[in-house]
Amino acid sequence: MKHIPNTITLLNLFSGCLAILFVFQGALPAAAIAIAVAAIFDLLDGLLARLLHAYSAIGKELDSLADVVSFGLAPSFIAFSMMSSMPERLFFPQIAYIVFVMALASAYRLAKFNIDTEQTSNFIGMPTPANALFWACIAYTGGHKLETLHPYYIALLCIIFAYLLVCNIKMFSFKFKTFTWADNKMIYLFCAVALLAFIFFGVLGIALMVLLYPVFSIIHFRLQTKTK
Repeated sequence: MKHIPNTITLLNLFSGCLAILFVFQGALPAAAIAIAVAAIFDLLDGLLARLLHAYSAIGKELDSLADVVSFGLAPSFIAFSMMSSMPERLFFPQIAYIVFVMALASAYRLAKFNIDTEQTSNFIGMPTPANALFWACIAYTGGHKLETLHPYYIALLCIIFAYLLVCNIKMFSFKFKTFTWADNKMIYLFCAVALLAFIFFGVLGIALMVLLYPVFSIIHFRLQTKTK
């Protein structure tokens, strides 16, 4: 029983490897689905560890290693594929390598998370699955929606997300202690806006909500401070 969560974590890693393979093959929508599957496995391994009381030091480290690949490296390859597909619009083609700053920031964030005791109920900095979700949504559209976006803007997005991953901005998690409106009104509001964004803009609406996630978090914790 104690090996079940670790097996699920390895499936997360396997899905991340498949996502990278699909990027190499030019199948960005398939890469997006693989990242989404990896995120599901990432949720399941923690849930099963709690249900089975199968916590282990190796499980914690293994989870971070899997997340680096699935939610750090795979999104970086998606961004790299999008930039390198438009070489005629790059004055310096080598600038495409800047996308891997997200992989570096993800590794640093996950290492920091493993030793940080302040991130038990909320996050400090954006969690790596949120970063991966943004790029998976873009990849699911095949990047077609961003064909008019200059590659340097893609590079700028990568730098922004790398900063968000390692910054000290406090961001709310979706771990509910209670389900009351008073305790979770910002989370419920965020979910409602996300649903509307999905209805009106489809998958790209979810990508937009990832960008707004830090904004909602900042407002949420400032309101909490004023209330106290």
